[in-house]
Amino acid sequence: MKLQKEDGYYYLMEDGNDIAIATTDQSFIDELGAMKLSKQNCDEIFGVVDVEKLAYETYEPETFVNHSDMYRYLCIKFFKEGFNKAMELNKDKLFTADDMLKTTVEIWNTCKDNKHDETFTQCFNKTLKSLQQPTEIEVEIEMREDYLTWKQSDIEKMSDCLVPKLDENGCLILKKK
Repeated sequence: MKLQKEDGYYYLMEDGNDIAIATTDQSFIDELGAMKLSKQNCDEIFGVVDVEKLAYETYEPETFVNHSDMYRYLCIKFFKEGFNKAMELNKDKLFTADDMLKTTVEIWNTCKDNKHDETFTQCFNKTLKSLQQPTEIEVEIEMREDYLTWKQSDIEKMSDCLVPKLDENGCLILKKK
């Protein structure tokens, strides 16, 4: 199965099928009866940083024994503001110097050993695409045993007792393959 990211939504696609079986898009869920996905679970798979969670983990209450709650609150507030400002300032800086060096070396090697008659532009575009964030990741649905569906006669078919695991909001739980 593939988890796809498109226009701020996530879609779970079955291999060889163009229709999503689960999504974070509520209108799609209502319209087609697709299963729900947790945006937080999908963000974690794609490596999206949850600034709120990171701030609270960085400034745990135990580290502020000698400080007031207001001091901790301000630290968290300024951490989030600083993080978001850094992201805003760096939004146009898509590649580091290391990324550019890697790209140049890769293009040079690909074009130098060009056995596929690719032009420099084709080599460049292919290499550049490999450095960009993925829009699709291989995933699997976490499963659990459901003994209510198990029958004594099914003892040899224990896999028939597996059903998708859901979180507390009724969303499928996914993990990277």
